[in-house]
Amino acid sequence: MNLILLRKELTALRLCAMLVIALSIFEVIYVMATNFPDRQSGFNAEATNVAVSTLFFGLIIGFSALSQERTQQTQSFLDGLPISRVVVFLHKTLAAMLIMAFTLLVPTILELLLAWLSQTSLSTPLPLVEVATVSSLRLLLGITVVAVAMLLSYTQQWFPLMAGLALWAVVWFRASGSPWVAWLHSSDLISPSSSAGEMLLPWKPIAGHAALAAIGLLGAGLGFQWRDGRISRWIERLAEWRFSAWLTGFSRLLAVGVWLFAIQQMAKREDREPPQPPEATAAGESKPGKNYKVKATSEVVGFATHQTRHYEVIFRESQRQKVQPLFAGMDRMHDQVADFFQQPPVTGARIVVDVASLVSNHAAGQTNWTKIRLPLALSKDADDFRQTLRHETAHVYIEQLSQGHAMGHFNAMRAFHEGVATAAELAGNDQISQIERQRMERWAAATDSRGRVPLTLLCDDDALTEKRETFIVYPLGYVFAMSLIDTGGPALPRRLLEVLNESPPAPGSDHNEFWQQLLQKCGTSFDHVIAAYSERLDQLKKREQTFISRLPRLTGKVTVEGEDIVIRVVEDLMTPIPAKLACMVEQDLGMIQMPQPVLMEKDGTFHIRRASHSGSKVRYLLGWDIKDTGRPIFEPWAEAILK
Repeated sequence: MNLILLRKELTALRLCAMLVIALSIFEVIYVMATNFPDRQSGFNAEATNVAVSTLFFGLIIGFSALSQERTQQTQSFLDGLPISRVVVFLHKTLAAMLIMAFTLLVPTILELLLAWLSQTSLSTPLPLVEVATVSSLRLLLGITVVAVAMLLSYTQQWFPLMAGLALWAVVWFRASGSPWVAWLHSSDLISPSSSAGEMLLPWKPIAGHAALAAIGLLGAGLGFQWRDGRISRWIERLAEWRFSAWLTGFSRLLAVGVWLFAIQQMAKREDREPPQPPEATAAGESKPGKNYKVKATSEVVGFATHQTRHYEVIFRESQRQKVQPLFAGMDRMHDQVADFFQQPPVTGARIVVDVASLVSNHAAGQTNWTKIRLPLALSKDADDFRQTLRHETAHVYIEQLSQGHAMGHFNAMRAFHEGVATAAELAGNDQISQIERQRMERWAAATDSRGRVPLTLLCDDDALTEKRETFIVYPLGYVFAMSLIDTGGPALPRRLLEVLNESPPAPGSDHNEFWQQLLQKCGTSFDHVIAAYSERLDQLKKREQTFISRLPRLTGKVTVEGEDIVIRVVEDLMTPIPAKLACMVEQDLGMIQMPQPVLMEKDGTFHIRRASHSGSKVRYLLGWDIKDTGRPIFEPWAEAILK
């Protein structure tokens, strides 16, 4: 009887299991279509989408586990069996927990399989103990969500509203700063910290979630025992009320509002976090800028649009006074970019310029096929706005001339994308362009003085970001773009994009084959461009020798002192130019590893909380933050073992 009952409950929840399998199959197809499945970086123990998937599946499973008997009207049949309601509830709970475990286990097995396929003779063993520990902690979080959902499932048609209120309560509770937050800090279960290579179990969140799960299951069990009693009578009386249908419809609308409000509060909370570091930009992002913060506001303002010959500008009414003087010069910026690309045919559609929306806080703008996001608040003045507009318009031309193929070959084309956009931005003869061009070339020369980046490496973005700071694609990409013009004339960048659209390189080509085939179809060779690239860098480095000689090379020493990882420069430095030390550390943010800036202490060292940095080693960048280049000049990535 027990096995039959358990099988019945598992069968009732099979749709959730089938959805997990379908999503996993889709993920496998996506990996095989976009990556080499046997060249993964390793098991990812801190996936950032775990919280979303756990909440999604947990709510569905918890609600379905107890509500199915009511919807299928089979409760009276179960009551006629020679088993108690307690036994039925226990089987329902066990089935729900097994399905929840299944939703977490399938993606984990998939990731382990890909990591196993990626193993080489130099790879470290798979962290199976760590995987098991993290999976257990995540399962506890899933059980907690299921238990709370089971308790709330008795609200029936009110469940979406009650679940939304519960989520809002959690967000409010975490934002309150109460010391009790540590007991329900779910992120500690998703991504536990480690020290000296050993995982630190978050005992407070474990105890807090276990207690919440126990309360949820106890309440759900009591409700299941009494559902034919007071709870059912209350709900039946409410359903008989003459305004019940209207009230139910209103509750669904209210549920949508509550969920949106909770998500908005979560987004606001993220906006209050410290500025994030520079990251690998997607093709189409603008020149890098400083980390700006835009204050959140509750003021509701209207929007307006203005059309020029080539642009349609979207702005807030509150920005009208500031943006209006820019309208007259925008078409001139477009014409300058069109001149750089040898006057390609006009597409006919205006480019949308959104000056009101936000962008990633490392960028001054972001671009896709026909739309540019260029927040007015991030422009220092009108000249800075126009420079960025030229850069972003060049990105639009690159995508349109290649019909999207440039983005489709992102790894090989990122340096070209950013370099050509930068060259178009700096192609003007005005004083601002000349100053910015000199700064860009100085940045390129100083970067090259820290170690030559071959063009073959620059055109392999994945390999480049493993060795050097990601933003060097701007100065070195600019040198690459000018080397193309040196080799094939001003028309070569446009011709490359047209050839890429007409006859893209063969599928499966690596970055070297990609550029060899592309340039050969344009009547030149990759070797000639490589030679021009090296010659330009040598000339720039010779021209900027005085500037470079005032930048001492930097090496660091890493130690673990108490609860901190400390990075210090090996020798005392006397900087003869207005500059200060800069440091970035690679942090595991789940699906990706990303460099995070580290503030310098008064004694010139850089401190990282050991609990926030998992693993037994640390990768870091040391550099000079210099006004003359606008961006720090970083040494290559360094790595140290934590002892």
